[in-house]
Amino acid sequence: ENLPRAQFELFCRTREQLGMRIRGHERHGLVNLLRDDIAEGRTVCLVADRDLTGRGVPIVWQTPDGPVPATMPAGPALLAATTGAALVGVCCHYDSTTTMHIDLSDPLDLGPRPLRDQVRRTTQQLADWFAPHIRRHVVDWHMMQPQWIADGRDGLPGNNNYKVFEAGAKAIGYKDVSTGHMAINSAAPMNNFLPGKFKRATA
Repeated sequence: ENLPRAQFELFCRTREQLGMRIRGHERHGLVNLLRDDIAEGRTVCLVADRDLTGRGVPIVWQTPDGPVPATMPAGPALLAATTGAALVGVCCHYDSTTTMHIDLSDPLDLGPRPLRDQVRRTTQQLADWFAPHIRRHVVDWHMMQPQWIADGRDGLPGNNNYKVFEAGAKAIGYKDVSTGHMAINSAAPMNNFLPGKFKRATA
């Protein structure tokens, strides 16, 4: 997602204080920079659950009502396949206003070449791992764009995410739910999440 310049700069400064290195997705030479990060032994975190370009890898997302077609970015699988780095899915959710749980998959198996098949196969593995985790904690899935490929069915979540957010938030006891901009407002002040106020995440 694109942020206004000032907001993006704040986003970067906040995370750099935590030791992170932020790479904007429109930065020139981004892939080479990420390869350099991997060569330095850094952990590279990429957005993998949403296709920001509309040109991603076709996948099938498993839902309680059956499989739904979607696309996901090729970048994570492509980077893993071309550098030899391990690819691990990561999902986060909160069980309170102060405690975040981070779930990690086992390293995904890219399988044999050709590269195109590795990317397709591994991106589908990511989708299969993400789907049940997100379903269990949908209120923590901040999806602000259409996710599913239209297939004639009404009411697919992701094409009307605000309904999913509203239902999930109310189900766990949130009282103040604003869906005008698909935001869920809790009673927790934002400064709980600024540097110096983080609690250790539990895996």
